[in-house]
Amino acid sequence: PNPTRHPPFGQRPLPQEKIDYAVVAMDYVATVFAGAAAIRAIYSVVRSQNKSTEVEIRITPTKGRVLSISSSVVYGYVGNKASTFPMQVMGFDVDPINSVQLSNHTGYKNFKGEKLEGKKLEELYIGLEQLNLDSTYTHIMTGYLGKESFGDEVASLLLKIKKKNPSVTFICDPVLGDDGKLYVPECFVSLYRDKLIPHAALVTPNQSEAEWLSDIK
Repeated sequence: PNPTRHPPFGQRPLPQEKIDYAVVAMDYVATVFAGAAAIRAIYSVVRSQNKSTEVEIRITPTKGRVLSISSSVVYGYVGNKASTFPMQVMGFDVDPINSVQLSNHTGYKNFKGEKLEGKKLEELYIGLEQLNLDSTYTHIMTGYLGKESFGDEVASLLLKIKKKNPSVTFICDPVLGDDGKLYVPECFVSLYRDKLIPHAALVTPNQSEAEWLSDIK
């Protein structure tokens, strides 16, 4: 970071002798710090200058609300497990729905877990709808979708949300495979190409996925 624009946090005097709350702007955190170490560093500085005061750090998202539909693992960082915290650090409120819940990435020899059926996604959406949350999303992001029924329900959910909020931004990672090998059912190619990508503001395929979706090599 530019030291002129962002002087080291610990070297700047705090604006008042005693602080009850340290409200940290998300833009500042995202620019100067990274990850959980940022929160610990800020807490340490504030606490050291206010030894008699309990300090609470509140992070207030201001940039929008993301519905993130992707995979998740217990061990490791892929899908929602990898993307949720960075988006929160950037100032977004994130509501993750896990298409699969696995013990670890499938690149390992062994893994356990389950894939969510489309019916379960429908139930989750109904719950959000009953709280009027479905109309609050500024962004929808999809990654690995797992089962065919789940993918079909994602397409249905997307249309419902866009009907309520036409300005919602849809970001689609068409997770199909890599190195010329599919690791989802072949029907997902047409699902992405015909039902999801036409509504996307941003699509992020790798080379193999771009070839399958465009039918151009």
